[in-house]
Amino acid sequence: MTLHKDGLIVMEYDVATDTLVAKWIASKTSNSLELGYTMKLLVDKVRSYDIKKLLLDAREDVVGITDEEYVEINVKFAHNLATTRLVRVARLGTTNINRENFVKSLVEDVQSSTQTSLIYKEFNNEATALEWLQDNSAQHG
Repeated sequence: MTLHKDGLIVMEYDVATDTLVAKWIASKTSNSLELGYTMKLLVDKVRSYDIKKLLLDAREDVVGITDEEYVEINVKFAHNLATTRLVRVARLGTTNINRENFVKSLVEDVQSSTQTSLIYKEFNNEATALEWLQDNSAQHG
């Protein structure tokens, strides 16, 4: 079921597997306020539907914002996600090496500085990520 769709993000929720797939749409004109809004909206959906599994598809890079803006927005986003009842987060990354290195560092920081039991893993393709999210036998990573 589609929870939200606009020019920046599409959120599809599978009730049967309790999995939300959030896909950012490539944009050269988006600004940091718009990206921040979509991230807040995503966290609100995770909370209101009490979603346990999330696939973040960030392969379509938002090039309309600077790396500095990207860092600022994502720090807030990561800390907000850590305060939800999510159990697993899978992420499909961009080809932007600077942003990917930042995300890896951010994940380590959030996991060490918050009381979260959230399991996070990076993937190269959607099918593998969804398979991992649905694998109830693997309790850790």
